[in-house]
Amino acid sequence: MKIRKWNDEKNDYDLVEIPNNWKCPMYSNDMSLEINCVNCGASLPYGDGYTSMRYHNNSGFGYYECKKCYYEYYEKRVERARAKGEIK
Repeated sequence: MKIRKWNDEKNDYDLVEIPNNWKCPMYSNDMSLEINCVNCGASLPYGDGYTSMRYHNNSGFGYYECKKCYYEYYEKRVERARAKGEIK
């Protein structure tokens, strides 16, 4: 399956391929549904996922990432914003 991944250097999306056997739903009423982190593929309950800031569908809604992947990217964004003087 191809999805959109935000590229910070280009300020645009790249199409990336994720395995077809990964479960990456956009929505579920079942918070215990086992899904895959869209970034690393780790298995996690849907209710433990974090809305991705970098992987989106065509409407801009984020797929789900595990806590580790979400915060690693979050820290990189904060670092980059500090380096640009956008935040202190």
